[in-house]
Parts: sequence; structure tokens; C-alpha cells
Amino acid sequence: MDFAILAAILALFMSMGAMWLTGGVLKKLDEQNQIFLQTHITSLRKDVKGMEAGLHKTGASIADLQNVREGMQTRLTEHTTQIEKLKTEIARLNKEIFVLDRSIPDRYRNRTTVAPTQPVAAKPPSSS
Repeated sequence: MDFAILAAILALFMSMGAMWLTGGVLKKLDEQNQIFLQTHITSLRKDVKGMEAGLHKTGASIADLQNVREGMQTRLTEHTTQIEKLKTEIARLNKEIFVLDRSIPDRYRNRTTVAPTQPVAAKPPSSS
């Protein structure tokens, strides 16, 4: 029985030593992993900051484009309104011209008209 107790104590010390050695190895591995991760995390943080700056610029550009679009929409609406007013004015003037044209007596009207697409023919020389 003394041998069994001695073997058990020896096994206990061996397992404690193995755990102590394993703990040391794990500590070294953890330090190496921390260095590795810090190196990669630092570069990732730089990339993330660059992306955030790019997103900020993109957001500002989008806001500028929306302002331009709203300005163009406003101008389009104004132009449409102006075009409608001009059409109304042209129709009114056309009616007034028609009324004025009808007010000219027939005796003062030139009865011979030449279509604007036809050239005016020169008068043949008179033979006198």
C-alpha cells in the first residue's frame, strides 16, 4: 500500500508539473496570438477609418446631389408654369390677330398671295 500511495503522490506531482509546463506554453502562445491580432487589428482599424471617411464623403456627395436635384425639380416646375403661361399668351395673341385680320376691309386686302415656300416669279419684260 505504501507503494500505491507513493505512486499516487508521484503521479500527482507529475500531473502538476505537466499542467505548469502546459500553462507556460499556453501563456507564450497567448502572447504571440495577442501580438498577431494587434498587428492585424491595427491594419483593420485603419481600413475601417478609411471606409468611414469614404462613407462620409459619399454621404456628403449624395446630399449635394439631392440639393441639385431639388433645385432642378423646382426650375422644371417653374419652366413648366412659364411655358403654360406663354401658351396661353400665344393663344390670346392669336385670337387678337385673327380679330384684327378680320377687321381689315376686303377692299384693302391683297388678293394675290404667294406661299412662303414658293419663290416670287420675276415679271417678264414688257414688250413695248
